Amino acid sequence: MLCRKIPRWGTSFPASNLSLALGSLGHHFSDIILEAKSTEVQSWSCDICPVSVPHMHVHKVILSTSCEYLRALFNSGMQESHSQTIKVPISWEALVKLVAWFYTDEIPNPPSGCIWENMSTKEKLYELEPYVELCWLAEFWFLEIAQEACSNVIVSRLDSSRELPIKIIQTAASLSLWKLAELAATCVAPFFRQLYDSGELDDLDEFLIDMIRSASVQYSQEGHIN
Repeated sequence: MLCRKIPRWGTSFPASNLSLALGSLGHHFSDIILEAKSTEVQSWSCDICPVSVPHMHVHKVILSTSCEYLRALFNSGMQESHSQTIKVPISWEALVKLVAWFYTDEIPNPPSGCIWENMSTKEKLYELEPYVELCWLAEFWFLEIAQEACSNVIVSRLDSSRELPIKIIQTAASLSLWKLAELAATCVAPFFRQLYDSGELDDLDEFLIDMIRSASVQYSQEGHIN
């Protein structure tokens, strides 16, 4: 169950929700801290320790069975394997979602429905950027399923505006997440000519503009009218 192994055909699929271990009782058995890179959370404090940097108290046994990278790190014998704190190069908002993945095998979803539709592009981008960060981290930590889940969340929300995919293309490209950038480009491909003529693509470099142009050409070749 912890190793996310697929059960044999015909057997019931076991639940892997271990989130109770993150509660007050589970904290007594936590033996490692995951520390975020940065956060916009104000006046952050921990109920367990005096460390003021946003972090989460977690359990090596759960992390190591969920992530090959961390399992190798804990067993490496290097200095990092003996440290009580692992500095994770993602924001607090992304770290919360990462830990949720380790303990529940699911990525929390951003707001939906009317709440999402009434958000500004800036607010929507703020909600999606942690998923982009996790896509980046997942490549280094060999979390293919988590990366796919994050990518699916992002792409599922890009059709709510024309500006949002452009922002995601920029963010994804800055992290060399080219597959994600290409997926975002397909979302604005039908509007390439309007976006280009209106100057909405002026903040993108020529490489990214060409990426959207190529997606637009493919869109047209598939029989759509641009």
